[in-house]
Amino acid sequence: MPHIPLYVSDQFKGKSEYGLYGDVIEQLDWGIGKVLEGIQEMGLDENTFVILTSDNGPQKGAAGISGVLLGGKGSRYEGGVRVPAIMRWPGTVPAGVLNKQPIAVFDLLPTLVTLAGGSVPADRIIDGRDVWPLIADGGKTKTPHEAIFHAFEGVRVGDWKIYYAKTLV
Repeated sequence: MPHIPLYVSDQFKGKSEYGLYGDVIEQLDWGIGKVLEGIQEMGLDENTFVILTSDNGPQKGAAGISGVLLGGKGSRYEGGVRVPAIMRWPGTVPAGVLNKQPIAVFDLLPTLVTLAGGSVPADRIIDGRDVWPLIADGGKTKTPHEAIFHAFEGVRVGDWKIYYAKTLV
């Protein structure tokens, strides 16, 4: 999800029927396409793991929508913290699979370190887990997390979500 303030180059101004936000998405889509094209032209396609994701849900009032999920950017609800991830690695990550296993952005560190042949430091607590098995098998493997906590006073355990409700006095 793009952050506000939103800007777009002249090439994409007015291209979308969804206003400035749509124009920004059009430009992002174009830019990602150019990166993928470059990777293919250099012959690196089958050796490159591409991950597209966001840090949080859409900004309220900026035209982004979280669909059926309640909330948006800065919200404790799933519309604020649950975002899609698109992963591509031809011949390694299954194409066209909708994987519904929950992972967190902090899982990328141990996963990528392991894929690169390294080891995660043992002298500190790392919240993330290596989620490569569930990425590689299209979600047949269960998430390694018993619970996923997020900064806005919430936790998800399986299909259950708990939110800390503040009382205004």
